[in-house]
Amino acid sequence: MSGSELPDLNMTETLNNSSPTAEFSRFRQPVWIVGEICNIAGILTVTWVVIALSNFGARKGKFFARKGPKHNSETNAASVYKAALVAFVSSYIRLFADQVVFNVGYSDSSPWKCEYALDVSALGYFVTLICVYVFLWLKQRSLYQHPALKRHNQCWVNLISWSSILIICAGVVVAGLIFIFSVNFVASSRGCVSRYSEEFTIWPMILLTAVVTAGQLLMLFLFLFPLRRHADSNRAERVTRMFKRSALFAVICVVSDILALVVLEFALIGHFTRHMVVVAYEYNMLINLISVLLSFESWNTILSSPFSCR
Repeated sequence: MSGSELPDLNMTETLNNSSPTAEFSRFRQPVWIVGEICNIAGILTVTWVVIALSNFGARKGKFFARKGPKHNSETNAASVYKAALVAFVSSYIRLFADQVVFNVGYSDSSPWKCEYALDVSALGYFVTLICVYVFLWLKQRSLYQHPALKRHNQCWVNLISWSSILIICAGVVVAGLIFIFSVNFVASSRGCVSRYSEEFTIWPMILLTAVVTAGQLLMLFLFLFPLRRHADSNRAERVTRMFKRSALFAVICVVSDILALVVLEFALIGHFTRHMVVVAYEYNMLINLISVLLSFESWNTILSSPFSCR
């Protein structure tokens, strides 16, 4: 959001429509109904997973680990588990901000409500994205600490590992700042809409997409590297299976994010309601979060843990 610019209040007939018909017309709009259903479903899903992760972690001692060199595996596992929970909790910023986005802008006298709501929504998306990749990074590093893979945990592997997460985080932060400060949103009879800002150019987002993708590919490489080395070996079967599982869901996260960023670059141009775009990014975020959960071999036990007496 540009602090020195007010939205163009004369651009269309849709701005600041104060009639009661405009205010309540959203209840008859299919995009509003679909957006609300999807958002509420997302909130309920995340809430259940947060409860399940918290319950399972507390009962199985996943949040704490014994200290000392002999208990590095426990320490790594605890860090990974806590990172998963943080990723899910952070998504509430996006989910509740989207609820506001769906219900402002129809008859508001203030042109800033849409802007603020969508800025917070974008902030929640980018924060959750960083949390997801920090989780994947921690899981990758914990797998490389396994005794069967110690010989692969070399200096160049650590260099690529640290480079990948730093590139991803830096790229997401800069992309988030460009998005928030360069895009203007305005109210309309259809809710919040976006208008193409002259100060915004598409090339920074394309460049940042390339940078973030480079970091993601580096991370994927480290997930796939041990698989090739152990392809013809029966050793370290369990850790290899964990690598395959983690690599699969890391690929899903990367593909989902690339598709979302491509949509972002082209959806910003023009004048349209934000509802479906917001839903699309919300479910991109949820796909990433579900991938985080499914990367645990015991994901089904975690989900059912609130019903378990053991």
